Amino acid sequence: TLLYTIKFEAMNYSSPPEAPPISTPLDQITTVIILLLMICGVHFNLLVLYLFGKRRHYRLPSRLQLFCLAVDDMGTALLVEPLVVAMFYRGDAFERSDLLCRVFSNLLHVFPWGSIISLIVLSFTRVVIVIYPLAYKVWVTRQRIMHVILAKYV
Repeated sequence: TLLYTIKFEAMNYSSPPEAPPISTPLDQITTVIILLLMICGVHFNLLVLYLFGKRRHYRLPSRLQLFCLAVDDMGTALLVEPLVVAMFYRGDAFERSDLLCRVFSNLLHVFPWGSIISLIVLSFTRVVIVIYPLAYKVWVTRQRIMHVILAKYV
């Protein structure tokens, strides 16, 4: 697409010519896999969110981290993955629209990195509970976990 943009700028067109959509068998297989992952991700994360809202004993600090991870994965499944599929087939639309390009690049970083940070924090709290079991309830509190969750998005 970079070569396509350079050719367009060199020819001084008033608007870029329509690029044919990419429709190779590999792209179609990739699309089906992404859509299956999206459907599974939405259903299983909805189950986690439902259990968190329904049961009071799920509101412990470690389970609060799992809730945050489920929210990040839902954002990836509902917002990022459809845009990835759209980019496969209409990549030139992302190049022409500055707003769409910015939205896509921001969503592509926010939710996956949020999931990664949630996993790191969850792993850290698991290490603390194994190494320092008596100090866990003092060090890992609901308020501290909320601060980490809020700091993650800043």
